[in-house]
Amino acid sequence: MKNKQEKLSKDLFENLHYNNCFVKLDETEIEYAYNLAKKIYETKNRLSLKDFKNILNTLNERSDIRYFNENHIDEIANNLKKNFIAEELGRNKHTIDTTGISIESILFKKGISISKGVDGHSGKNTVSVKFDGEDAKIKYFNSAAEADVYVQNLYKNFVN
Repeated sequence: MKNKQEKLSKDLFENLHYNNCFVKLDETEIEYAYNLAKKIYETKNRLSLKDFKNILNTLNERSDIRYFNENHIDEIANNLKKNFIAEELGRNKHTIDTTGISIESILFKKGISISKGVDGHSGKNTVSVKFDGEDAKIKYFNSAAEADVYVQNLYKNFVN
């Protein structure tokens, strides 16, 4: 059986999301939100939706950077609660999806950040690649399959 600290992790606060948007918090804010949640969890042995809303309100009030609007707090809190329940069940943020750990997350641990998307102007598929300490490079592809092959080749070259 896991102890209390293992159930609640900083990973929970790394990427907040609402309306299909991800918000990446600064390391200081991640630590602050985690410590607030940890304090509540240690006293109550659980975190409710109201607790997550209070944490987000406090973070929003105390932070110099406005990561999200107050209107988004309910949706972000709901997503945090869902992710927290999944972690309590012995899963981590990577195994919520039944497809397993993605190539992108493995590359991220190696210092390579990958983001796939579609260029709104040209309609071409894009892959943005950022190595630690370098600017992001955007590659354009005619299809999603070509973009996937490119990411798989990056994986083969940098992980194996």
